[in-house]
Amino acid sequence: MIPEPALSAELNKLLGMDDFVRLAEAFGGTRLFVPAKEVDTKVERALGRDVARKLSRRYAGTYLRVPLAREERARQYRARGRSNAEIARALGITETGVVRQVLPLECDWR
Repeated sequence: MIPEPALSAELNKLLGMDDFVRLAEAFGGTRLFVPAKEVDTKVERALGRDVARKLSRRYAGTYLRVPLAREERARQYRARGRSNAEIARALGITETGVVRQVLPLECDWR
């Protein structure tokens, strides 16, 4: 198994930040089997054929422990103008957790 920080970086590079965040939102914290075919899979249904194809080409026949990617998701949500409360609800953590752990240098108490 690839350690989570390394896998997050690898998936971000493979998929791009937006699709990596979508993957984490859909499957984060779970083991995901990546089949060799990308058609009619739960990945394709959730994220589209392009993402399914990229994952299949790289990880066919293996299980991925999809990262929660809280920091990456929080940065994306912040860039979209979400408040600390909205980010906290989306990540399943407290507002204090957003400020102290996830976005400590970027946060204000919005």
